[in-house]
Amino acid sequence: MSLVIALAIDGPLHKAADAVRTYRGLTPGGASLDDAPVHLPTAGEYLDAWAQLVLEDDASVLRRDQIEVDMAFPAIAIHSAAGTKRWQPVGSLPNHWQSTGHRRSTTINGAALVDALKELFPKEKN
Repeated sequence: MSLVIALAIDGPLHKAADAVRTYRGLTPGGASLDDAPVHLPTAGEYLDAWAQLVLEDDASVLRRDQIEVDMAFPAIAIHSAAGTKRWQPVGSLPNHWQSTGHRRSTTINGAALVDALKELFPKEKN
């Protein structure tokens, strides 16, 4: 999923590794996870679990998801039938625009990502 993040942020190649680390480390609502329960994942952990679910289970529910990666301010939102989950840098105000200027984001269609992951990593037939 790190490659998906790198492509979605549409930044210069020489900054991709740092940008991916930043986006993978985003926290739910910008909360500090220092003393938080283990079950609260960072954005990277959540996206990895999302991809793992696609590859190991029935991904029909995930096909309706939309993964939105904000390029102007580091933020990731996953829109699903159950609601929207947002990850932001620690200390940022949840659900508030944290930048001046235009907002730019990439939205990844869940069905397209499910199909791409299944094509790239097919289940082994025994």
